[in-house]
Amino acid sequence: MSELTGVTLARRYQIGELLGAGQAAELYRAVDYQTNRPVLVKLFRPATDPRAEADFLEGARLLASLSHPGLLPVRQFGQERGRVYLVMDHLDAPTLRGVITQRRPSDGELSRIGARIAEVLDYLHEQGVVHREVTPTNIVLSTDGQPRLADLGVPALAGEAGRGGYPPASAYRAPEQVRGEPAGPPADVFALGLVLLEAVTGQPAYPGDERSAAAARLHNPPVVPNDLAAPLANALLAMTELNPGGRPSAARAAAMLSGAPAASAAAAPVEGSSGPGMGKMAAIGLPVLVLLGLLGVLLFTGDDDDSSAGSTSASATVARTAAHTATRTATPTTRATTSRRTASPSAEASRPSLPDLPSISDLPKPDVPSGMTDKMKQAWDDFTSWLSGLF
Repeated sequence: MSELTGVTLARRYQIGELLGAGQAAELYRAVDYQTNRPVLVKLFRPATDPRAEADFLEGARLLASLSHPGLLPVRQFGQERGRVYLVMDHLDAPTLRGVITQRRPSDGELSRIGARIAEVLDYLHEQGVVHREVTPTNIVLSTDGQPRLADLGVPALAGEAGRGGYPPASAYRAPEQVRGEPAGPPADVFALGLVLLEAVTGQPAYPGDERSAAAARLHNPPVVPNDLAAPLANALLAMTELNPGGRPSAARAAAMLSGAPAASAAAAPVEGSSGPGMGKMAAIGLPVLVLLGLLGVLLFTGDDDDSSAGSTSASATVARTAAHTATRTATPTTRATTSRRTASPSAEASRPSLPDLPSISDLPKPDVPSGMTDKMKQAWDDFTSWLSGLF
């Protein structure tokens, strides 16, 4: 029993059972005398830096102002006996930690939970708050079917490097946190990815003792199983990129987990703009533009492999996703063909005619400068051969 059990806080909350204690704070079950309802009280340990006390109170004020249906709200905050405290709603509901110790949630269930929590993180990030404690224990699966994110105390009150000296949960730290760098929104996205991976496999994404697990995440992205549904697998691959710049935002992670496609650069065709002539022009124009870009790259880079820049975080994500897809054991799917709207006779009659396209033999073959590489010559020959096969 804690020495605080039975103590009345702020003349309103009677402290009860100690539910948990960490480096930053202690969490108690309590009773609100005014409403006779159970609540949770988090008491923070005295700050190690005098300046941190003001930070704690400012952070508590910010937390109390937050309002989102996916958050367990802070009902009251204050300071008593030299310790900052937060009073939060108490939900008698299981946590994700409790669920995954009993069963493996389905891909659909995990996608729904992950998308909801990512939406909550997006809200927090917009308010300038980084949670820093996204763990299975802090995801509460309430009876209304909506998961909620709990334990907002440490992130806003402890500060980035922890002026109060409080590190985040080690099992879910992002690589940049292991390096001692400030934790931004990408760290929350990474942590959520590790939480969902743990729910899939039933074990931490980086097993082992704290030191070896921390070292592993600096160089090795976690392994995503091959048998997951594609939206969930692709989201986890992106969310657990080692480079924070390569991870999606929380909003984008929510969309990926929901199965929403990435925003496409190509707009939907305008009605009446399709047809044999326009399709033929597009079939030629797009590959030509791609080829011109390729030729430009070859022209400026030549054959010197040493001049190529290191791969960016975005290309690393693409490569990792491609490798994951290549090893999937699912049955290959056939690419669906796009149905075209059938134009009416009147529409065909009113559509302006297009000039005949030149045949392949009429296309001018550029004079290749003497300094041009063999790769450029071969690329042009391959392209004209492919174009000839189209028509």
